[in-house]
Amino acid sequence: MRFDPVTDYPLGLRRPDLVSTPGGIPLAEVTLEAVRAGRIGGEEIRATPETQFEIVTDGQSLVLTPVRDAKHDKKFKESLEMVHKRFGRALKKLAE
Repeated sequence: MRFDPVTDYPLGLRRPDLVSTPGGIPLAEVTLEAVRAGRIGGEEIRATPETQFEIVTDGQSLVLTPVRDAKHDKKFKESLEMVHKRFGRALKKLAE
């Protein structure tokens, strides 16, 4: 299937088959579980020239936010809650 810049953006939502990490890992394999297990490192989840961003301005500055979907946001919040429950006290002590 050919790439159509008019209908295929955002790629992560409409054409995830075209999205991969700098090392070639497909988007479907980039999960929090893979990061936790050490199968994916920071070099694989950094922004690259191909990274899609939502850009907002107030006339003075630009704010760039990686494009994400609601499913991703829900999984992230659930993971954050799990980390807080398991390690909240220890993280608080480290912050003091």
